[in-house]
Amino acid sequence: MNSEAVMSLRPAGNEQYGGDELHADGGKVMGMKFSFSTLGCPDWTLEEILDFAAGNDLGVEIRGIGPNVNTADITELKPENIDETRAMIGEHGVKIVGLGTSAFFDGHMPFPDALHEVDAAAVIAERLGVSMLRIFGDQIWDERISADILRIAGDGIRAACRLVEGTDIRLALEVHGQFNSAEQLRWLLDYVASPHFAVLWDIEHTATPDYRSFYETLKDGIIHIHLKDSTKLCSCLDGRGELVLPGDGVLMSELMPFLAGCGYDGWASFEWEKRWHRTTLPGPEVAFPRFVKFIGPYR
Repeated sequence: MNSEAVMSLRPAGNEQYGGDELHADGGKVMGMKFSFSTLGCPDWTLEEILDFAAGNDLGVEIRGIGPNVNTADITELKPENIDETRAMIGEHGVKIVGLGTSAFFDGHMPFPDALHEVDAAAVIAERLGVSMLRIFGDQIWDERISADILRIAGDGIRAACRLVEGTDIRLALEVHGQFNSAEQLRWLLDYVASPHFAVLWDIEHTATPDYRSFYETLKDGIIHIHLKDSTKLCSCLDGRGELVLPGDGVLMSELMPFLAGCGYDGWASFEWEKRWHRTTLPGPEVAFPRFVKFIGPYR
């Protein structure tokens, strides 16, 4: 898809899908900032990504470009290309809001490998002026020693935080896998106790449908949110719901008014998992305009 075609995807108007009830109890929130993850457009070039972001006043969260997923492997982010990439981003006036690493701290990935990935991504982040790196905890691989696994993760994250001291970079642990309860994440925030550590709330992976109490427990640590819509409010209790376009499920229709009402003012990023579900999910030419329409009342 060429750049002109990408620009044409901008919705003509601010009407949203899903009906007026989407903002009935929350209204508009002036502080929330919106972006999209490149996970949703795996076949777009960097220029196409930036064109859509600029044309729709969105930030960009980089999780792969073209065939490469890991940050350090992305051609446009390699040392010999980073200056040209930074110039292109500046010309478009787009904010890169985060880089998605594949660093895991649950003990399954050797810590030296996880720390190396964080360190490499941090170098790129500084060159691009990016202040958020996504990391994972992921699995409680033996419930009998769950407290020990959390402590292992906390020690690894502490070491990772030391790598970014002296910068404004924050390592945001994604709510994912079995690192998904407010109690676990609260404990980790307090244990790591670093200004460089925070939480990325993926709303689909919350351990409980009581997202209000989840948010209240962690609100001082949440700096980034992954938005997606699903046929289930909580996919962690009895199987994952079906991922659907914004407004076609129950998850975003429930969460967006809540976030508006509580005054969340960080980044909320549309994570359309097209890279992982290429044959079953519609492409970005369908999903991204739907997202832009959906968030209209909240901008």
